[in-house]
Amino acid sequence: MVRFLTLFLGLLVGPHEVEVMVNTAVAAVELRLDDAAVARLEGEPWRAEVDFGDDLAFRELEAVAFDSDGNELDRTAQAINVPRPQAEVELLLERDESGRPIAVRVEWQSTEFARPEEVHVTLDGERMLELEPHRFGLPQVDTKSFHLVQADVGFPGGARAHAQTSFGGVYFAETSDQLTAVLVSLIGRKRSLGSEEIAGWFSLDGEPLRVVAVEKGPVEVVFVRSEGVASVMSRLDGLGYAGGGTYGGGNFPISPDSARMKTALSLPKHYRLRLMSPRATRVSRGKLSFETFLLSPSLTQDMGVYWALWQRFRISSPTPQPRLSDAVATAGLQAASGKRRRAVVLVTGDETRDFSTIGPEVATDYLRRLAVPLYVWHIGSSAPPEGWPEATPIFQYPELKRAVRSLEKELGRQRVIWLDEKHDPRRIRLVNQDVIARIGAP
Repeated sequence: MVRFLTLFLGLLVGPHEVEVMVNTAVAAVELRLDDAAVARLEGEPWRAEVDFGDDLAFRELEAVAFDSDGNELDRTAQAINVPRPQAEVELLLERDESGRPIAVRVEWQSTEFARPEEVHVTLDGERMLELEPHRFGLPQVDTKSFHLVQADVGFPGGARAHAQTSFGGVYFAETSDQLTAVLVSLIGRKRSLGSEEIAGWFSLDGEPLRVVAVEKGPVEVVFVRSEGVASVMSRLDGLGYAGGGTYGGGNFPISPDSARMKTALSLPKHYRLRLMSPRATRVSRGKLSFETFLLSPSLTQDMGVYWALWQRFRISSPTPQPRLSDAVATAGLQAASGKRRRAVVLVTGDETRDFSTIGPEVATDYLRRLAVPLYVWHIGSSAPPEGWPEATPIFQYPELKRAVRSLEKELGRQRVIWLDEKHDPRRIRLVNQDVIARIGAP
């Protein structure tokens, strides 16, 4: 009886018009933001302006329909500024006659994409063998232990969808496929963490939550570059380009097609690197129109950070003005949606313009609440832009190398804790937070 005509798929601050559609039985619609009434509509046009505030808060917008006697007829809601999939993915376990899982099939639904461009499935963090398109074989494993299967599916334009399922373990009969992922960072020298060791560490409203798995697994790093970074990369002392330079103490010519340049500062194979454009593009689908920041395709495993920052990706955008803060916040939203180890790296250069709708402080705080670590690298001789966390200055290639290895070290401390049943991760607390781990970014 009541539906939103205005869908907010991107990040939202400030006042925006909200429009709903109703049937003839509806006499009034109340718009509520976080359970507080913000507007009442009693006829055409069924729309009103709603102020979503000055920060990127997690919010819920609700429309409640009433008849002429004040009786509630229907209600609908949409989440604001939270990770939202553009497609849905489901994992189906295939079992043999004895009930042992032997394969997993990936199914998806999307109103925008016909077929995915890439499908990655892991078992306990290790890539699985694809037996046939979108069907992956499960190796023989001990079903007395808990096992986690995850799928990461990429669609055209950089959209991604994720799903997970589980099997085995002592609690197999009562463990739900509805799991909650919480990112923690280990403190000190400890490198291992078992689910039995941290039993009872997590709570929600004072009630303990059951840990079903601790995963190291894949890593997603999203880079956002300011203007001029690609060109200043070529001037780093210690590694030249095109006309020649030095690398690892030896001289050799470097060109855009050089294999040695592409592999410089490579990261482990389970890392996925992507670039997000700092320029927004407008997407229209029927009556729905919104802005988005496009992502580059996933860089292949044999390409390093140096090449990624140097390369001029052809991400077209009709928006002429860069919006770094908006792009960083969107990159954090993208990184958090994968439920895996993650980071966003903002790389600035001598020329850093920003025409965002939000400031650096708002974007930084938003990533903190998403539990997405943010790192800032500044390449060049100018002062780094204000408002961001302290930047790592980079003047020479060895300094870039140290920054990359430091990033790798910090990501190596991250673990994804899987808790049984579906919960709001923002409300979960780590009981022993002063012991060896903490929730979210370091």
